[in-house]
Amino acid sequence: MKIKKEKISWQKADAMCGQLGAKVKRGFRPDVLVGISRGGFVPLRLLSDYLNVRSVGVVGVKFY
Repeated sequence: MKIKKEKISWQKADAMCGQLGAKVKRGFRPDVLVGISRGGFVPLRLLSDYLNVRSVGVVGVKFY
């Protein structure tokens, strides 16, 4: 299975995280956010800022 990849700008990534954060805020207040180390640090950080959540965790993923 081939996964379609798209390069996006920093502004688009920020906007997408802002939209996701707004949807989450509608009915949920997370205590902790968890990101994936292979590409998830930036969205994790942006979402933690949008949601004002300071407790974050990271899951490492390795492929052999």
